[in-house]
Amino acid sequence: MKGWSLPFSPKGVASTLTPPPWHYSGDLLAIEFETTADTIASMLPCDLEATESTQCIAIFADWSSAADSDPRLIEDPRRGMYKEAFIVVPARYRGDTYGRVPYIWVDNEVAHARGHVQGFPKKLGEVFMSRPVAVGRGGPRREVGNTFVGTLSAMGRQLMRGRVDLSEETPISELPPMLLAPQIHTRYLPSLDPESAPLHQHSINVLTDVAAGTALSGPAELEFFDSEHEELSDIGITKVGKGYFVSVAMTVTGAKTLPAERIA
Repeated sequence: MKGWSLPFSPKGVASTLTPPPWHYSGDLLAIEFETTADTIASMLPCDLEATESTQCIAIFADWSSAADSDPRLIEDPRRGMYKEAFIVVPARYRGDTYGRVPYIWVDNEVAHARGHVQGFPKKLGEVFMSRPVAVGRGGPRREVGNTFVGTLSAMGRQLMRGRVDLSEETPISELPPMLLAPQIHTRYLPSLDPESAPLHQHSINVLTDVAAGTALSGPAELEFFDSEHEELSDIGITKVGKGYFVSVAMTVTGAKTLPAERIA
């Protein structure tokens, strides 16, 4: 049997994932929002602390991914391209500040599995984003004066909607801290054997070739909606800040794992 991840198979072709490095390029529609410190703390495991900042960010992302070990990601768009939506909150671990993704939804099997290996709590959902056009009037241009919208639904329920009216160019140095901050994830696999401990560790990706293109920003709107399957709407938005549309890229070469305590 061969393969890097389940399912293993005689040739290894059936494995959902192949090993890193994994390369990502994509467009992000990102919206700043604030909530209370208590709300942020409630979404963190006990060994991560809330910071003084209550500035969070909601992101809709349209990704193209590749891997040195799997040419199919480039050759088959259904395998390598996907959309996702998530929120990032600030968190502190052993004195250092990170971004933390408490909720994330994705529309692609490979990205879903790859996320769980990294410690992202990915769930399946439907994500749609305005697609920039270069000619004609069939969509918004990547220019000041245009509007971009993102929507998220899962289990047939709308969960999140964001809108940004682009009004100015923003230097990369002025992008929100949580947009490009290092992120700390939690790899957790429960054990079916009550006598055995679950896999439980924090993980910080090792990134190279991080880059960002021209960022456009402007006034934004953001809404979270109720669902009996989710707790996203329990995050009371106290303020919506600016919104951004920016292209980013990065390579994940691996990760550093760190000890984790109990969840609560």
